[in-house]
Amino acid sequence: MRDGRKKISRLNLLENGYQVALDMGAHDIVILMLGSTVSGSSTGTHNYPPPTRSIELNEEYDENWTIWLELITHGHTFGNPYNFCTRVDDSTLTSFTITTADTCFWEFLASIATHAEAGAFILLPKSNWDLRLCIPMQPVFGQQPENIHVIWGFALFPKASGNYVQKSMEACSGAQVITEILGHLNYHSTVDDTTTIPRHMPRMSSLLLVRSVADRPEVIPPKTSHLALVGQFVEIPWYSCVDMSYGIRTAQIATSQLTGIPLLDDKHGHTGSTTRSTLRMLFWR
Repeated sequence: MRDGRKKISRLNLLENGYQVALDMGAHDIVILMLGSTVSGSSTGTHNYPPPTRSIELNEEYDENWTIWLELITHGHTFGNPYNFCTRVDDSTLTSFTITTADTCFWEFLASIATHAEAGAFILLPKSNWDLRLCIPMQPVFGQQPENIHVIWGFALFPKASGNYVQKSMEACSGAQVITEILGHLNYHSTVDDTTTIPRHMPRMSSLLLVRSVADRPEVIPPKTSHLALVGQFVEIPWYSCVDMSYGIRTAQIATSQLTGIPLLDDKHGHTGSTTRSTLRMLFWR
């Protein structure tokens, strides 16, 4: 602590399996990203469901969470990570990707999605899992062959039993997930050359959980020096964390306040951004 302000004096790092101590200079700054929506995630295959794990194990917290958990031992100005990382019953989603070379199946999806060529959504409101499909602009990847199409989606209630597959989505292989989707789409043809990969994500919607004002720390925590916090779990008044640009905005504020470089004006303004983000959130939920 210097001049009544807390400052990080040393970083203990793990580099190539070895512990390394890095002493901070008088003019060095530290920018930390807090929280992670993908920690504890597990991936299945087309034939097997994602492996189940005990979410209480310490190794389920990635570096973004462990750093935050360490920070709060040094004061109350660093927020409350426990509000976001421990409520897995409220934050769990199961996502999936569908990779297909079946032209008929792809054309069918495009026919029921509005503006599929520019990216579209398909909602399955009668699904017990509450399934959502995202039809992104193709190609998704730079080296993606022209005959291959990639679809992404997720379920809001993966613990529920399926309508066509009588088990929870968490316990389903990729093949069973696509079977459930085809049932809701009323698509009875055989889908060939298609692989579905499920992914269990216990903290995927953790940033949307109900919280108190003090649960998210400020970008520049009070009574600290040469330290900034960034990411979607950091507080910016009047902005919605649903928008991916939120994390970028925290980084802009951090670098501006730590270096003295003026922050560029937000041409769109926070009001429009927040409105769009809120509508998007309501649409998905």
